[in-house]
Formats: sequence, structure tokens, C-alpha cells
Amino acid sequence: RAIAGQAKSDATLDSFCVPGAMKALQGGDGAKHDQLVAIAAPRFAECDAVLLAHFSTSRAAAAVKAVVRCPVLTAPGAAVEKLKGLIT
Repeated sequence: RAIAGQAKSDATLDSFCVPGAMKALQGGDGAKHDQLVAIAAPRFAECDAVLLAHFSTSRAAAAVKAVVRCPVLTAPGAAVEKLKGLIT
């Protein structure tokens, strides 16, 4: 919100923690984790983009892309892009 204010942008941020997803991943069930994240994703279908902000959720990017039409970004991907920009 502070960054949006500094940029004089009316951008908003909505977040959601997927119940049970981390527990599934910690229990070794990556497929269930990804499925739970994908089931939650359509709540953001009208957004300009979805950011899978935790490194652990980035593994669900393909599943999320299958259920929303907006761009799906991941924290690791954003970090790599930022680093590329800094060294080129």
C-alpha cells in the first residue's frame, strides 16, 4: 500500500492463505498442496495478476495457470528477474 501510494497508484492487494496447503506439503503430499492452491486461485480470477508469494507455492504455478486467465507470477521468478535486471 505504501509503494502504491508513493507511485500515486490506486492498485490494491488481496491475499489469501490456503488452509491445509502447507500441512500437505510438509507431509510429503505435493500434489495435494498444488491442488489446494489451484482450487483457491479462482477467487482472484478478476485480478490483474496472481502472485504465488511464498517459495513453497511457486510449485503450484502450472495448476494455478490452468484455472485463471490473468498472469501468474512466482516469488522465485520475480527474484530471478530482478537479479537479471541488476546485473545486465
